[in-house]
Amino acid sequence: MTQHVIDSWQKNPQWVAYQNRLTQIGLQHIREGFAHFMQQMQQFHEQFTQSLNQQVSSYYAHQHAEQQQFSSWDDIINNQTNVTDPATGTQFKVFTGPHHNYYENGLGVKINSDISPRPDVHPLQVNP
Repeated sequence: MTQHVIDSWQKNPQWVAYQNRLTQIGLQHIREGFAHFMQQMQQFHEQFTQSLNQQVSSYYAHQHAEQQQFSSWDDIINNQTNVTDPATGTQFKVFTGPHHNYYENGLGVKINSDISPRPDVHPLQVNP
């Protein structure tokens, strides 16, 4: 009798179609849920990356400010002033003098004076 049940068993085509439809609906829900999850993960990743970049940027800005302060103290201790030659754009340091302006002649000699000492010199720009 058991063998007869096994041998005579047949799938109902309507039931198979119904089961296949339910399977497809379930797979579609899984795909939609996974796509939504991936979208949320992408947003999280972008926000997290932006947050890290802001932290790194803040760290480097702080380090740069400290370096600028140290460099400023170093210049004061070593009695140096940062200047730029406007003719060439070259930046360099000169020894800090008692006068307000700095000049350079054609031979590269730097002069500290409140007024232009000679016609063969050109002014240097003091950097802040």
